[in-house]
Amino acid sequence: MKKQVHDYKDNNNAKKVDSYRSNILEIEEKLANMSAEMKHINEQEKDLDMEQGEYPIIGDLKLQIKPYKLLWDLYAQYKDKFEDAW
Repeated sequence: MKKQVHDYKDNNNAKKVDSYRSNILEIEEKLANMSAEMKHINEQEKDLDMEQGEYPIIGDLKLQIKPYKLLWDLYAQYKDKFEDAW
């Protein structure tokens, strides 16, 4: 997952905008599932009087993918709006 997010810095082919956006949505879904699983695990740890684990990488990856989502969403909106004008 970390590599997938990191690789987005090299994704610069505007012709692949739909693919990029689809992949970003998949990454966001996986991260959301990981967050939910993390909460479930923390609840179990709490029930067992164990120290609750921390998983900062999930939040970090959410923050790292956000600018790429914004970039490709804005590009898609621009393309849809002005494609006919070209």
